[in-house]
Amino acid sequence: MRGFAERADVEEVERFLAEHTATLPAEPVPLRDCSGRILAEAVRAAVDVPGFDRSAMDGYAVRG
Repeated sequence: MRGFAERADVEEVERFLAEHTATLPAEPVPLRDCSGRILAEAVRAAVDVPGFDRSAMDGYAVRG
């Protein structure tokens, strides 16, 4: 598959994330002010969209 020639194993990614990220404090914010913020807890959809696994479109964004 194009663009995925090199893959990292799960342990390597977890180690990288632990070394390069920090936990942020949680705070309640009105819905109108939530854009661009990070959720403090998981939000689950009632229905999967798309209805199939598409891991090439999922991932992490890390600002450095």
